[in-house]
Amino acid sequence: MSPKATLYFCKNCGSENSRWMGFCHVCGMNEPLVEAPTHPENINSNVHLSPKPISSVTSNDVKRIEFASHEINRVFGGGIVPGSIILMAGEPGIGKSTILLQLANELTFNTNSTDNPILYVSGEESINQIKLRSDRIEIDQKNILALGETSVEHAIQVMNSIKPKFVIIDSIQTIFSESLSSTSGTVQQLRECCRLLTLWGKENDTPIIFSGHVTKEGDIAGPKVLEHMVDVVLHLEGDTLGIYRLLRSSKNRFGSSDEIALFEMRANGLININDPSSAILSSRSGPSAGSIIAPIIQGSRPMLVEVQALSSNTNSPNPRRLASGIDQSRLLMISAVLSKRTKIPILNQDIIVNIPGGFRTSEPTIDLPVALAITSSFTGITPATDISAIGEIGLNGELRPVQQIQRRLQEVIRLGIPKILVPTRGEKLQSDEIDIITVNTLSEAINAIEIMP
Repeated sequence: MSPKATLYFCKNCGSENSRWMGFCHVCGMNEPLVEAPTHPENINSNVHLSPKPISSVTSNDVKRIEFASHEINRVFGGGIVPGSIILMAGEPGIGKSTILLQLANELTFNTNSTDNPILYVSGEESINQIKLRSDRIEIDQKNILALGETSVEHAIQVMNSIKPKFVIIDSIQTIFSESLSSTSGTVQQLRECCRLLTLWGKENDTPIIFSGHVTKEGDIAGPKVLEHMVDVVLHLEGDTLGIYRLLRSSKNRFGSSDEIALFEMRANGLININDPSSAILSSRSGPSAGSIIAPIIQGSRPMLVEVQALSSNTNSPNPRRLASGIDQSRLLMISAVLSKRTKIPILNQDIIVNIPGGFRTSEPTIDLPVALAITSSFTGITPATDISAIGEIGLNGELRPVQQIQRRLQEVIRLGIPKILVPTRGEKLQSDEIDIITVNTLSEAINAIEIMP
């Protein structure tokens, strides 16, 4: 047996080095590398696949596995591709185990219970605990096999014997490989377990979904290479005390990324919400100071969100800028442009911006709704009617063109919003169902909806 070689790993990106360093030279993380022994003989796999000409492969050979939920299918790009490896991450208590059991339940309706069971491998809970959850959410349990196991080798032996149609691992941080001496959850264990399960899934054309932990910053726990190894990365988001849960794809090799599915958390599990825009705006009573509606694009779906802003006078020499749902640096830029280009005196104001419901967006087109909401809150003037707005703000206060403006407009019309502000530059819009106001600059937009005294 060859002697053990010692390598050092970065906990963030998974890069390895033959000597210890106090930082990672690959990703720049200012934390020491982690020591982990490795076995060179375990590097090679016993799985050998024969090459096949691409010209002989047709897309018709791949038939996606569809769920009963249209929302879930949307996130996966039309269903799960056989042999795909999926990573679902989320905060503790957000509902990862619940949604995984519901996914297994939806697949049982299209599966022969004798030949193709669904295997649920749990390293965190006992079989009795899984039974209690399945009773609570009222799922069909006869075709779901539960296995309480933390050894990846033992789990693969069971998978070889029963040939499941679908495998769920809850969670990848609790699984370990017996060939390594390190404990579960370490960088090397995560890489090796993910590698072994990926090889098995690809060889047997069986999709495998892992649940994963997140750090306090919201990133997936473990090396960044874990996200590169899988085919699909999903994030289950939302306030653990709220009723809404958002399933978002940040990576999808077989479909559009940034697709979302909205659910409502109830006592019997997660319930699909087929019309997110209506659900988001249902609690909104009408126009109010500091509130503007924004039509955004999430993956392939247009949807409306409410942008709320609160401006409050402060004696602090460093006024606060707090953002929930948008990027903090975006809020700082918008505040600076408002102060410089429109002469609105907000330098002595604490400014808080929020998108209710736990939603977030990275679209720059959210700039105009945020600026208008801040201005309305500062002046205390409520727009005369419900108003939607969209547009990216430049540093000179100009409004830049918006992509997919027609789809956004149709969603605004469908929800009955009477007025929309759009940049003059870009695609020309015409409609008899809504008042379309075109503006060139941020100052023009503020004057158009009359929120200045």
